[in-house]
Amino acid sequence: MRCAKRTRWCVTLAVVVSTVTAILAWHGAGKKASSEAEAAPDGATQQATGKPPPIPEAGPLARPKSLQQVGAPVDATRAAIPPDNP
Repeated sequence: MRCAKRTRWCVTLAVVVSTVTAILAWHGAGKKASSEAEAAPDGATQQATGKPPPIPEAGPLARPKSLQQVGAPVDATRAAIPPDNP
């Protein structure tokens, strides 16, 4: 019986804490959005030009990965990548 009361109390406490956290987060997000809208003066926002931004140059992360990379078994990598794929 004592264990059931303790469990019920812990669950109730968790529900209350999560509810208060959600309410405070929602309330804080509303304040942030309204302050951002008030902070931008008229004409300060940039108009869309209709052109997409330029594509950045390929860096070291764009290079192909080795079949021996850590975390992926070689057999799984070879099974997922077709042999005719450069």
